[in-house]
Order: sequence, then structure tokens, then C-alpha cells
Amino acid sequence: MTPLLSQRLPQRQGRGLGLRRRNQSLVVLIASVLWHEIGALTYSIGSNSKSLLIDGGAYASFKQYPRSFMGADDSSIGQLTYTIGYSVDGNNDRVLAVPVHPNDDNSKEVEDILVNRNVVRVYKDTICKIENEVKDWKDDILLDTALSCLPLYCALQQQQQQQQTAVVLGSGEHAQYLARALSLLDVNTFLVSTKGANSINIPNVRIMDANDDKPFCETIGQFDALIDTIGDERNAGSRDDDSGNFDNVNGIEVLDNLGVVKNLKFKHSCENYVSTFSRGARIVKDNGAFFGPNKVKQYQQSIYQQFTSGSLKAIIPPADYASLVIQPLMKHSSSIAGYTLPKPLHISESVCMRGWSFADFLEHSSWPREAEGNSFARYGLPVSISLEKIVEYAPNSAVETTRPVSNTPRKPQQKLVEKQNPFVDYIGDSLEDLHNHIILPKKDAVVFLSAPFCRTCKSVYPHFTRLARDDTEEVDAKLKFAKIDAVGKTGKDMGKALGVNAVPSFIMFRDGKKYGEVISVTRLPSKKLSTAIKFLRSGLEWDSSAIQKASSA
Repeated sequence: MTPLLSQRLPQRQGRGLGLRRRNQSLVVLIASVLWHEIGALTYSIGSNSKSLLIDGGAYASFKQYPRSFMGADDSSIGQLTYTIGYSVDGNNDRVLAVPVHPNDDNSKEVEDILVNRNVVRVYKDTICKIENEVKDWKDDILLDTALSCLPLYCALQQQQQQQQTAVVLGSGEHAQYLARALSLLDVNTFLVSTKGANSINIPNVRIMDANDDKPFCETIGQFDALIDTIGDERNAGSRDDDSGNFDNVNGIEVLDNLGVVKNLKFKHSCENYVSTFSRGARIVKDNGAFFGPNKVKQYQQSIYQQFTSGSLKAIIPPADYASLVIQPLMKHSSSIAGYTLPKPLHISESVCMRGWSFADFLEHSSWPREAEGNSFARYGLPVSISLEKIVEYAPNSAVETTRPVSNTPRKPQQKLVEKQNPFVDYIGDSLEDLHNHIILPKKDAVVFLSAPFCRTCKSVYPHFTRLARDDTEEVDAKLKFAKIDAVGKTGKDMGKALGVNAVPSFIMFRDGKKYGEVISVTRLPSKKLSTAIKFLRSGLEWDSSAIQKASSA
């Protein structure tokens, strides 16, 4: 079979930019040495060398690992360069390596290799022997593999003994390649896309539908890494996005209004959120497929100018990148043949960067949303919907008024009635409803605070009903299970009064008074909620440490 990357399909990446090469053949090898001028310095690399300019979510994901020798500390763009040559230690092995940057005068761990009969200094710990299994691969294929597989390294948990689990989002060629590569690296791999479980077939990879009723994160449970090929939940370096405040993570500006990255870690033990989403892809997402491409062209031209002026930070991969990723994939060359890795958009003969893919743009646009009108909340990711957003989603919320709470229960209006549920009472959508149904009658109750636009709430509700049914059947039921919606200004006011800042949440009452702390969980059954209910029934005072200890046992 022909090796990986040699079976390329026509790409839509960079469509309309005027930069995509019409000729999709491999880069022609030039016998002479290619000299790149970097400011006043000369960076000598062979013609069988290539530089990848990395930006956006990809750079944010990579920056915590590589060494950097050049560029400002707040840089959001880097360059990764690989060259192919032969060792000069007598073995004459064909090798991949990263050339020593001209601005690096302090590195001691260097070694010489022969590139087109010229001696080139490279970082010793980046030297990767090209295995016999891929001896027929052309230089261009090997270079693209070395440049493009860094997300795999970022996703892997180093020094972890047990088998790891990873999730890949997207269905494009890059996503499918990464999923197959992860499985070959002995990682338990899931691929989630909008195309459905039956449209993609990758050996040893479980395909999931993003439109499933249950969020994919909840279905999978605990996992170590998530590689996002169609988005960037950190929105790294997006200074033009004024939709929220920025935090600083590992030197990268991060906008995570919905707390997805934090929730992945705390709810699913996902230590590594890795995005391959380029700045060009984000520009098209923000400006549309009609106006975006021209802006991408202008952006890429400005980045290339920075590259030629020497202002980009040099990225040197970690010392174990070759041993953990590149060499194992070479040994599996027959298994990954046919899984094409999309070729980066070439700006010049040996300089390239990720552009944008129309197919990925469509998938991101068609991904189901957690909330109407919220373009950032992709369904399935562990989103905490802030009650501050409720007013934005509620129609006519600006004209809503808060009525005084009377001491006489009012009859629930027709608008508050939803489908009959014999185990869970739907009590309304305001503090007045809560007062009339729970507080004034002095009920012992477990109240599920939901929102109509919250798909996670909808997936949790059937399990809450089952909890209420089991409780009713097993116990002499005096405990009331209820559901109340947070809608518009009244919902926001109710959330503030109860100390709730996100849905779904569960609030307990004893004798009509709030009992204990708000329980915020996105998955049922929950040991924490079940333990809290036992405390509520027992008559004991709330004990946070005891409940936490019991729920984690």
C-alpha cells in the first residue's frame, strides 16, 4: 500500500485565498541549500526542510511543552522547523531533526547531520531515526508527519501506567487521522461528529453522534484528553473578541466564559484540552465563509512577514516527542496508510501554516447548541450555563416585572403547566411560585432548578424523575420532588436569592427553609445528591465534610 499522506484528496483548505497551490504534487527537492534570512541572521536549512507557522488554539496547546528561544514572552505565534538528513556517526542513518536556531547561542546538546552534503547543526534530543518501515516515504511526507502530529503528544499523559482515554471532535481528515493514530498508540479513542455513528469507520475507534440525547461527555464519563479539531474553547489570543474577560493560562490569553476547559478537568478528569483550531479558521468562523477568506489572506501575509523578519518564537519539541509519537507511528505505517493528513497551506516553497477547511466550518456551524443564540455552547461539552445569561435568552424579559409575594397561595396559571409527571411537580418559574409551593406550606423538598434552553437539564430530568419514583416507592413519601424553571429576569432574581449561579442545580428545603448547600451536578445518579437527600430525611444538620466523605466513598 502507498504510505500515509501520499493519497491526498483535493483540499478545500484555504479556498478563495488565492494562496492555495493548484499543483498538489509533493515539494520538489532542490539540490542546493536554501538560505532563509531572519533579520540580520542567516538561518541555513536544507531544501528538504519545512517550517510550520503555528497560531490560535494549536499554539496555546503546544506552548506549555516546547522550549522557546526567540520572540516576546506574550507571543501567540510560533514556528516549528524540521529537516531531513543523514547522521555522521558512521551509521549513515536517515534522520529527522530540528535545526539549531541562529539566535540560540547557549544550547550545548547539539549534533551535526549531513543535509545535501552540507553540515547542519541540530538539537540532539530531536533526532529521530527514520525506521525501515517508512524508508520509501518521501521527505515531504515525513516532514508533514513530524510537523502535524504535535497534538498527539499534547494529548498523551506522560508517565501514566494505565491505558489512556482520549476524545477527538470533528469528522474531517485531520480528525480521522488523529483518532486512528491515537488508537495505534494504544489509547482508548472516541471520535464525536455530526455525521453520525454509521458514517465513519475507523478500526478500534468508537464513533459517536454529537446529536445523541445524552451528552457525549456524560456517556464517556472519565477521559484523559480531548482534541478539538473544529473549535477552541479557550478562544486563545482572540483580542478581537470582546464577549468576555480574559484569563492568562501558561502565558496565553484565554477566554472561557462557559468554563468548558475547567469543567472538563473537574467533572471528567480531562487534564489535556488540545485544540488544533487555527487563527485563520477562527477568522472565517467569526466573519463567515463569504467575508472571512479575504481577511485570512491578509492575516497570513502579515504572519509571513513576521516570519521573514525573525520576530516569531522558535518552537523546539520536547525531548521525548520522537520516541512517544513519531517513531511508533512509523512502525505502524501499514495501518495508517490511507488515513490522509491534510497538507498545510503553503505560503512559500518550504513555509506553511494551517488555513481553514470548509468542511470543518460547516461541521462547527451545524453542531447542536446548548442554548439558542449562544454560539459558543456546543452540546455535549460540560457547560455551566450562567444565570447571568438567562435574561439574554428569555423573550421580552426586559418588560417583565417582579410581583410582590403574598401569604396566600395562588392557583398555578395555565402557562406553568407542562407534561404531567406523577413523581415530580412542576411548580413554576419565579420566587413567588417557590414561595407558594414550598416555603409557605413548609415542605421538605428537593427542587431541580432548570432552564428551557439547557439541553443538559433536559438530559438530566428523566434521571431525576427516576430518583423521585424510586424514593416514592421505597420510603413513606413525605419528601416532595419538584422542578422549577429559571426564565428571564424572574429566573435571574430567583437564582440570586437561592445562591445559584448556573443550571442544572438542586436545592433542598426542610420545613420550607433552604437546607444545606446548592448541589451542582450534570449527571445522575449522583452520590453527592443521594447522600444529601439522606441527610435531609434523617433530621441531621447539614455537614459538608461528612457529605463529601460519604459521597466519595
